Amino acid sequence: MFKCETHMHVGEVSRCAKISAREMIEIYKARGYTTVFCTDHLAANNFPGMDESSWEEKVNYFCRGYENARAAGEELGVTVLFGAEINFAGCPNHYLLYGITRELLLNTPHIFEMSLEELYAYSRENGFTIVQAHPFRDGRNYPTPRVIDAFEVCNTNPRHNDHDELARAVASVYGKPTTAGSDAHRTDDAALGGVLTEEKITTVEDYIRLLLNGELIFIGEENDISDK
Repeated sequence: MFKCETHMHVGEVSRCAKISAREMIEIYKARGYTTVFCTDHLAANNFPGMDESSWEEKVNYFCRGYENARAAGEELGVTVLFGAEINFAGCPNHYLLYGITRELLLNTPHIFEMSLEELYAYSRENGFTIVQAHPFRDGRNYPTPRVIDAFEVCNTNPRHNDHDELARAVASVYGKPTTAGSDAHRTDDAALGGVLTEEKITTVEDYIRLLLNGELIFIGEENDISDK
């Protein structure tokens, strides 16, 4: 079986992350992961000191965490794939985007002005997948099953109560595929969760196919504080 991290943030981009891309990849390598998604926070307030910068400059800033992680992965033998965790002003929810690309971001300078319905329609047109992250986190988030493809139902970040049992229940009611991730920001978050697969995930398309086909085994459910 192969280990894959689906949800990770690095200090170069995500303001809440505390360690660098290279440090993250070194941890995952040491703990036997073969694939890691870099899913930094994509939000209007996550571009410090860049109010006057162009959208292209902001996209370049956002992508640098992934680029640093990928360079470390190439050196250490870990496949690093690109993703994003988007959120919008006035909405507490977070959504993981898999299959989003730098080119798509460059073509969407208005992305933070989209409604969830518009983002979902855009994903259908451009072939990326939307997973709602921790849909019941700390009693503030809420599920939006009609504008997503899947739910993250096992999030092992130790500083939040994700009520994952509720996420599993709503996914079952709506017949949505499910996934798991560490939501890593710090050394003590890294490599607590993710998924196991019988085939190595080497592309974003591999992960999306296995997710939508229900072929993922979750890592780290015992670390979920909502179950304690």
